[in-house]
This record gives sequence, C-alpha cells and structure tokens, in this order.
Amino acid sequence: MQNLQPTVHVHLKRDGSVLVLGSEGSGFRWFPLTLGRLESTLAGAKAQGAVIEYSRDNPEADPRKPVELIYKIIMSYEMPIKLLKDPPFPLP
Repeated sequence: MQNLQPTVHVHLKRDGSVLVLGSEGSGFRWFPLTLGRLESTLAGAKAQGAVIEYSRDNPEADPRKPVELIYKIIMSYEMPIKLLKDPPFPLP
C-alpha cells in the first residue's frame, strides 16, 4: 500500500485573503485563515513533511501586492510546493 504525503491546499484570493481546504463532516470545504493561523498551519504541516498545493484567483495576471506578500510567507517555509492552475475543489 502506498503512503500518501500530507498535503495542505492553500488558495489566495485576489483581495489577499487566504483559504485552506479542510474536512467538515463527510466532505471538504474552504476555511478562511488569518495570517497568524496560516503560519501555524504551515509550521505544523512542515513538521509532518507535508507538501503545499497552491492556487490563486486569476493566475494569468500579475498578483496584487497582498497576494505577493502572502506567497512570500508561504515560500519562507521551504516546503515542496505544487502550483495549480485551478483549485482542487470549488471555491465558495
């Protein structure tokens, strides 16, 4: 049986808000995170050897300044990252 690597799904909204995919009941949904909560989530995920799957609104355009700054925070954790053109689940 194959071991699955823990994954954190992060989506950055155009306005700079952050969503993370989590489970609720028997399904998944996007939860908003503050920057502090994002950092604690990433620190815990890094300790587990997780990979980040990252998507953002309007990926064809240059990111707005808040999105760029949050992306730099994500990259500072030096975790493997997979850039996605579209989020893995529908956004709210």
